[in-house]
Amino acid sequence: MPAVERAFRSYLRSALCSSLAALSLYLAFPPATLWPCAFLAPILLLVAVRAAPSWKSCALIVTVTHMPVFAAMQWWIIDVSALGLPAFIVYLSVCWGLLSLLLRALDACLATRTLHASWVLPLGYLSSEFLRGDLVCGGYPWFFAGHPLVQSAFLSQCADLLGAATLSALVCVISGSTLDAIVALRRADRRGAMLALSVTVLAWLSALLYGAARLQQYPPTTPSNASSILIVQTSVPTSNKLAWSPQAQVDDTQRGMLLTLEGVRNARAEGEEPILAVWPETMLPGFGLELDGINAMTDAGAWPGSRFADAAKDLVQATGVPLLVGSAAYEGLHIEGEGTERHYAWNHQYNSVYLVQDAMPYPRYDKIFLTPFGETMPVISAWPWLESNLLALGAEGMTFDLDAGGKYTRFTVASKHSEPLRIATPICFEDSVGWVCRRMVFGDRDWQPWSATREADLLIAPSNDGWFGSSASSRAQHFDFARLRAIEFRTPVLRSVNTGFSAWIDEAGRIRAVIGASPRGEMNLEGSLLARVQPLHGVPLSARTADLLSWGSVLCCVVIFFRSSRTSRPDQ
Repeated sequence: MPAVERAFRSYLRSALCSSLAALSLYLAFPPATLWPCAFLAPILLLVAVRAAPSWKSCALIVTVTHMPVFAAMQWWIIDVSALGLPAFIVYLSVCWGLLSLLLRALDACLATRTLHASWVLPLGYLSSEFLRGDLVCGGYPWFFAGHPLVQSAFLSQCADLLGAATLSALVCVISGSTLDAIVALRRADRRGAMLALSVTVLAWLSALLYGAARLQQYPPTTPSNASSILIVQTSVPTSNKLAWSPQAQVDDTQRGMLLTLEGVRNARAEGEEPILAVWPETMLPGFGLELDGINAMTDAGAWPGSRFADAAKDLVQATGVPLLVGSAAYEGLHIEGEGTERHYAWNHQYNSVYLVQDAMPYPRYDKIFLTPFGETMPVISAWPWLESNLLALGAEGMTFDLDAGGKYTRFTVASKHSEPLRIATPICFEDSVGWVCRRMVFGDRDWQPWSATREADLLIAPSNDGWFGSSASSRAQHFDFARLRAIEFRTPVLRSVNTGFSAWIDEAGRIRAVIGASPRGEMNLEGSLLARVQPLHGVPLSARTADLLSWGSVLCCVVIFFRSSRTSRPDQ
């Protein structure tokens, strides 16, 4: 066969397999939610990598064939930033192209090892996901190989061993050993095929048996002395948030208050006394609940003065229930200028959650991990002039002027138990970042993870998913992160989300209550739900191992490449 024809067939075979890998990735996530496809994507990608005739063609084929999938998954961004959508498509596709190069390098270095793909896929995927999800440009930990397994009640339970990375490792080990078995059968290597199939079966059985044991350990029952928390779901359009007029601020706040009053009244009619009510992210308008800022506005007769602070306080007094509310927070708020030149100025601005009870000052948590490309621009934010010009070009109306918080605040409310309930509040994107939630629940001791102790009994995740527009699938993916965090840290997660999906998720990742009739709830539906929780004491292994599995994979790759470079070096 002529060399040109062979090269063409290699290109075609690689492009076909890479396209099928991209399709499998898409089908594994919402809206299709065909989670078994998660096992197909790594197999097909490695076959595509092996079929590519060169390193450059490998990266190019994988990058280009994955672009349509990420365009479909991220299309909602166009309503937020016309410039952001193509940038995200290119970024994610290039990440998969780099993954293909990593797989190709590992494939060459480990070519003589038994269970070849069973090593290549876990090492390649775990290292790539750790770099993309945690270390590069602030991290974007979406679309990991193991994330779709959260749909399987049994397979997902092993996330409490070595963290969420355990799920990606499970997917890649099973995918790799399956591919090893197929290759061995094609070579008539019966012994190799039996060994690879044994690894596949062992991995499946181990995960299923472990999952069954964990589900039995955490039954879907609620003790009679559990405390009730009211979760409120608002439906404020993103257009309001971008240009929230004074009248709309008043109307939306009044609507949130009515939903809370109605929820508390219904709970009491059912014999439940809520210990806390929760509003979504930034649903209290104004400039926060700092006393000096409120006094500055009141003294100057400036909008909104103390209106929304008084509204939150009045709601707590009317219900007798403390309120956990999302709000902006401004430190050092003051008014500068005179007449028509008068304007607000401040020292620091945060995306925050307040616990409104008793008297000011209210305890507050400031969001620590700002959403990349949503609240901050990695790298680009170091040059304000460049950032402002890019926003003017592709994201008019958005401002990246938030500061990151500096400490993990945990709120405490009285419960039906003798001990209070300790609450941590990952805001919006933060519940997709495993290390942020781990530090919230078990303390900021990643360099001494063996000393982890439980410092929070509950994760409450306020969010504004109105930014997803009409995309139910992106909301569903964000929702599934809460299930993953619940399993990973054996901690219930309550979601209070503007426009949906709000939910009560127990420590086994089961969905216990939602707002609406659909499994995850309904979009743009106002309402409330009751969750029943109690103080916890256990510390899962995942809290003590931290990112050990991911760091170990990166280290293994470095060692493999170092040894390969030394053995391939010609004798001097």
